[in-house]
Amino acid sequence: QTKFAQDLCSYCKNEDELPEIKSLMEIYGQGLHTLSAHLGPLHTLLIEIKTDLKSAAEGDLGKIRYKQDQVNRTLSEAIFYSKHGHKDKLAEATEKYKGYATEMIGLIHETIEKKEEILPKVFHKAIEGEVLFHKSSITAVEEMQNQIHKVPPVTVKHFQGLPSTFNPQPGIEHLKEKEPGSTGNVSVTKAAPLPNKQPATLPKAKALYPFQAQSNGELSLNPGDVMTIIQQNGEWWLADLNGRQGLVPFNYVELI
Repeated sequence: QTKFAQDLCSYCKNEDELPEIKSLMEIYGQGLHTLSAHLGPLHTLLIEIKTDLKSAAEGDLGKIRYKQDQVNRTLSEAIFYSKHGHKDKLAEATEKYKGYATEMIGLIHETIEKKEEILPKVFHKAIEGEVLFHKSSITAVEEMQNQIHKVPPVTVKHFQGLPSTFNPQPGIEHLKEKEPGSTGNVSVTKAAPLPNKQPATLPKAKALYPFQAQSNGELSLNPGDVMTIIQQNGEWWLADLNGRQGLVPFNYVELI
């Protein structure tokens, strides 16, 4: 979607294109950029939810595994002492085994209760993000539709055929000038001197927030990243970061 929007915004700069066609491509391209910008916060939200769930699960499971190791170790000790008739040590290992087993069962139930408490909140948070995205997307699409409907009808220029005076001649001798001192019919074309045009200084920008690229046409950002802004076009800017070019959301960066 981002690549298609970028292509449309590039096509609408064609000077030979009809103004109405250019307007349609520009409106639709900018609309796609807007939709992509709305999708960014939703994607970030879903990543945060996934990270929180994974962190909670790994932390609780780590505690359970540690307690499971203690249970297994004391069970092995109890079996050893039972085989070798060490009654005192057997009693001590048995008490430890019961204690560790009780703690492990408690951790398992705590994990289940935590899951049952967190999951509904997670899904409510996720669906709120989805609803916000779709509402904002509908608004953006309707605005794009209104703008497109305001574009005047395209007047198609029908080809009327070549004029009767059209009489192309082979060869390009009439475009050439003979080089002084040349002999025979050999001629060369003088090339026009290239203008001495100095490259314009491009602005710099700094990333304010983290951003994860969703396609090959986007750049991932970390807070503090400094990039060169090649083109400021709507809500997505074309930037160069450490030799890689791609689109970045304009509200994630600030010019410096």
